[in-house]
Amino acid sequence: MEPLLLATFIAYFVVVLGIGAYFYNRSAKMDEYFIADRQLNPYVVAMSAQASDMSGWLLMGLPGSILVAGVGEIWVGIGLAIGTYLAWLIIAKRLRIYSEKANNSITISEFFSNRFKDDKGTIRVLCGIVLLIFFTFYVASAFVSGGKILQAIFPDSGYLTMMLACAAIIIVYTFLGGFKAVCWTDFFQGLLMFVAVVIVPFALMGELGGFDEMISAVESIAATDGSFNIDFITCGWIAIISGLAWGLGYFGMPHIHVRYMAIKNANDIKISRRVATTWVVIALACACLIGLFGRAWVDANNLVLENPENILILIVNEMWATSIPIFAGLIFAGIMAAVMSTADSQLLVASSSFTSGRASATSLTASSATTPDTSSASVLACASLIAFKVCCACSIRFFAISDLSMIRRFPFSSTTAHFVTLLRSSVALSPLARASLLSFSRSSAISFAFASRATASRASRSSFSRSFAADIAFCLS
Repeated sequence: MEPLLLATFIAYFVVVLGIGAYFYNRSAKMDEYFIADRQLNPYVVAMSAQASDMSGWLLMGLPGSILVAGVGEIWVGIGLAIGTYLAWLIIAKRLRIYSEKANNSITISEFFSNRFKDDKGTIRVLCGIVLLIFFTFYVASAFVSGGKILQAIFPDSGYLTMMLACAAIIIVYTFLGGFKAVCWTDFFQGLLMFVAVVIVPFALMGELGGFDEMISAVESIAATDGSFNIDFITCGWIAIISGLAWGLGYFGMPHIHVRYMAIKNANDIKISRRVATTWVVIALACACLIGLFGRAWVDANNLVLENPENILILIVNEMWATSIPIFAGLIFAGIMAAVMSTADSQLLVASSSFTSGRASATSLTASSATTPDTSSASVLACASLIAFKVCCACSIRFFAISDLSMIRRFPFSSTTAHFVTLLRSSVALSPLARASLLSFSRSSAISFAFASRATASRASRSSFSRSFAADIAFCLS
């Protein structure tokens, strides 16, 4: 690999880690750590929301599906653009206002609990469990995607090593800087994603002689490949409705909604809506063109593409890796940014779902006046550990868990212990499924244990860090 390309790519990781370090001592209160004390400007809110929404699907999944099946998949992009605009229009301002009125709620689960006067905390616990379970696998998938991307960029490296490297970077800057670090890194990563997705389609057109030549090449492919469709309508109404329905997801994305709650002024939502919608429309349109034009470019150059999702990586390697290595490094950084900007947001939301219960938004002890609340950071890392284990369970390397030594170091409920034992003794599940579920239940027990702790000293943080490192080593053993 070209040294300049590698240096540019590494510089990207240094920047995101630097942002996390910068906000380390600027997230002292729980409100600051989980919602930036509602002080974010509309541009950061808009860009971070859309960057955390799109994930690696924008630069890999969507172009890959269009490259294989044709323009029928564009209905998904149309549905997402409509859903983005409607969510900002209908939900954003209302949620910003009422989350503050509802006892200054800093998470979605806390907002529901306060809004409906759930004194027993049933709604909060239920929401927390749902978020922890489903976001665990979502974050795990992001780690897996990051590992695959890094392996494609660095083919001589092992998948597991690359996955762990990606996960470690995400965990570190999220752990250090909390929501502020996540939003500002997502703002930076959103810009990188935008540059990557906009430039490539025009470069492909230039390679094949212009727009008219590109369209002719696409039509020729459709004439010879029956599975490649270039007609929007003939894909069928079921496919159209299914694609448009993707936009409904925006009304239930906690990692997006928490951005609505964090903007400084509710009246600035209009600015964020315009910026976010513009970003989404342009980014989705260009991603679709990458898939469409990429198919023509691959066929014209008689290239072999084993995985359609890697079309953008192939384009960068063939066109710029040698001739313009710095630019190639920026595009690769944009691809990684798509994955990392989603994983960090979901990681923080999953952890905050169990740590938002507090008597006062600023009721931290004097010893934590300059550092984030350790119980919050501990649960954040434990949520990361869950994703680590699921990834490892689903990767090439299979790990076996044979005892309960890991969770014996922590206080946990007898119910969870019995559940672990039950899973361990289950013969109906395959070994891989049993290991995955068992590892998830253990990490959940640890998360609940840390959520109940109120320590905030540097000594306890140091002790936790050593235990966490030991736990990761255990997972990989």
